[in-house]
Amino acid sequence: MDPSKAVDRLASGNAMEILALMLAFAVGAIIALHRQNNKLQDKLLDVTREMSKELRELTTQTNTVINAYGEAIKQAVRILEGRK
Repeated sequence: MDPSKAVDRLASGNAMEILALMLAFAVGAIIALHRQNNKLQDKLLDVTREMSKELRELTTQTNTVINAYGEAIKQAVRILEGRK
Protein backbone atom coordinates (compact mmCIF):
# COMPACT_ATOMS: atom_id res chain seq x y z
CA MET A 1 0.00 0.00 0.00
CA ASP A 2 1.21 3.47 -0.90
CA PRO A 3 2.01 5.51 2.25
CA SER A 4 0.20 8.59 0.96
CA LYS A 5 -2.94 6.53 0.34
CA ALA A 6 -2.68 5.10 3.85
CA VAL A 7 -2.44 8.61 5.27
CA ASP A 8 -5.43 9.72 3.19
CA ARG A 9 -7.47 6.74 4.39
CA LEU A 10 -6.53 7.43 7.99
CA ALA A 11 -7.50 11.06 7.53
CA SER A 12 -10.90 9.99 6.22
CA GLY A 13 -11.65 8.65 9.69
CA ASN A 14 -12.29 4.96 9.02
CA ALA A 15 -11.96 3.59 12.55
CA MET A 16 -11.47 -0.04 11.51
CA GLU A 17 -8.53 0.81 9.28
CA ILE A 18 -7.00 2.89 12.04
CA LEU A 19 -7.40 0.03 14.50
CA ALA A 20 -5.99 -2.48 12.00
CA LEU A 21 -2.98 -0.27 11.36
CA MET A 22 -2.41 0.24 15.07
CA LEU A 23 -2.67 -3.51 15.60
CA ALA A 24 -0.17 -4.18 12.82
CA PHE A 25 2.31 -1.72 14.33
CA ALA A 26 1.79 -3.18 17.80
CA VAL A 27 2.37 -6.74 16.55
CA GLY A 28 5.50 -5.61 14.72
CA ALA A 29 6.81 -3.87 17.82
CA ILE A 30 6.07 -6.90 20.01
CA ILE A 31 7.87 -9.23 17.61
CA ALA A 32 10.89 -6.90 17.44
CA LEU A 33 11.01 -6.59 21.24
CA HIS A 34 10.66 -10.35 21.64
CA ARG A 35 13.60 -10.97 19.31
CA GLN A 36 15.70 -8.37 21.09
CA ASN A 37 14.80 -9.90 24.46
CA ASN A 38 15.87 -13.34 23.25
CA LYS A 39 19.21 -11.96 22.05
CA LEU A 40 19.81 -10.24 25.38
CA GLN A 41 18.88 -13.37 27.33
CA ASP A 42 21.30 -15.44 25.24
CA LYS A 43 24.03 -12.87 25.84
CA LEU A 44 23.30 -12.87 29.59
CA LEU A 45 23.42 -16.67 29.65
CA ASP A 46 26.83 -16.63 27.93
CA VAL A 47 28.15 -14.06 30.42
CA THR A 48 26.80 -16.11 33.34
CA ARG A 49 28.45 -19.28 32.03
CA GLU A 50 31.77 -17.47 31.57
CA MET A 51 31.60 -16.02 35.09
CA SER A 52 30.79 -19.46 36.49
CA LYS A 53 33.81 -20.92 34.71
CA GLU A 54 36.07 -18.16 36.05
CA LEU A 55 34.67 -18.64 39.55
CA ARG A 56 35.41 -22.38 39.42
CA GLU A 57 38.98 -21.68 38.32
CA LEU A 58 39.43 -19.09 41.05
CA THR A 59 38.01 -21.46 43.66
CA THR A 60 40.40 -24.20 42.53
CA GLN A 61 43.36 -21.82 42.76
CA THR A 62 42.25 -20.61 46.19
CA ASN A 63 41.90 -24.17 47.47
CA THR A 64 45.36 -25.04 46.13
CA VAL A 65 46.90 -22.07 47.96
CA ILE A 66 45.03 -22.89 51.18
CA ASN A 67 46.21 -26.50 51.02
CA ALA A 68 49.81 -25.37 50.46
CA TYR A 69 49.65 -23.03 53.46
CA GLY A 70 48.04 -25.80 55.51
CA GLU A 71 50.91 -28.15 54.73
CA ALA A 72 53.46 -25.47 55.62
CA ILE A 73 51.72 -24.85 58.94
CA LYS A 74 51.60 -28.60 59.69
CA GLN A 75 55.33 -28.89 59.04
CA ALA A 76 56.04 -25.89 61.25
CA VAL A 77 53.97 -27.43 64.06
CA ARG A 78 55.84 -30.75 63.72
CA ILE A 79 59.17 -28.94 63.92
CA LEU A 80 58.09 -26.95 66.96
CA GLU A 81 56.73 -30.08 68.66
CA GLY A 82 60.05 -31.81 68.03
CA ARG A 83 61.95 -29.06 69.85
CA LYS A 84 60.09 -29.62 73.10
